[in-house]
Amino acid sequence: MLPPLAPAGLVLPIAEIAALAREGLAERLAGLIADVDRAYAENTKRLWRASWRVWVAFCASAEPPWPVLPASVDSLRTFLQARVAAGIRRATLEGNLSTLAMVHRLTALTWPLHTIEGELMWRGIRHSLTARQSKKRGLSIEDIERMLAPLEPAVPRDARDAALIPVAYETQLRRSSVVALNLDQVRWEADGTATVLVERSKEDQEGEGRVKALSATTTRRLRQWVALAGITEGALFRSTPNSHKPDRFANRLSDRDVPRIYKRRAVAVGRRRSRRLPGTPRALGLRRIC
Repeated sequence: MLPPLAPAGLVLPIAEIAALAREGLAERLAGLIADVDRAYAENTKRLWRASWRVWVAFCASAEPPWPVLPASVDSLRTFLQARVAAGIRRATLEGNLSTLAMVHRLTALTWPLHTIEGELMWRGIRHSLTARQSKKRGLSIEDIERMLAPLEPAVPRDARDAALIPVAYETQLRRSSVVALNLDQVRWEADGTATVLVERSKEDQEGEGRVKALSATTTRRLRQWVALAGITEGALFRSTPNSHKPDRFANRLSDRDVPRIYKRRAVAVGRRRSRRLPGTPRALGLRRIC
């Protein structure tokens, strides 16, 4: 059985890790974890929690079980070979290793991949993999126009998607940054265009902010959505449940909703599911959507 997930507010299950580490590290971990929490993005911390669960489950399932901490070159070799055999890609393996490396650093343990034995082991496994992962075909400008053409501005879900898709395209933001946008980050210009202040994103970890311009057409669609949903503050893109309650547009759209929106709209205009439709809005048709 998999160990329970760490609570959403925790970077890693600290109590569990402290119990596995040598004595006297609980206080050190408690002091470090607040700084780690502030220093890394939530998506990174989500990866750490998931990777830790995978590692603990692997160690427990081995015969005999591998020690969870510290990891050894042999346990990592067996772990990575099992993941490769299961079809896990290199990028995911690197995420798993980065998690374990962070845990070893937090607990002042030697990271096996920093030894010559570990370095050679990982290099050999990397050579057995295809470093370049297959890319999903991005949506073209023509695809986007076809997706937007049948949408009805008086229908809430259509109005939202008609604003979301071009805003994501023109700002070139990742899906997590798009759904994090608030109304007060939009400045409506006199010429019918608008600008969006992106206060923080993965590409701007220091939070200095960047200004993104929206065309007049995209601005018009965004205004239609904001007016229809009655948005006066808070989240710019929201869920559109089939309800007539006054607060039916109260919930912010999740970044996990974005791939479903794109796939639904693309399939509706003839893009086949088998073509591995891109799952996020960033750089539609220009760069890989990741």
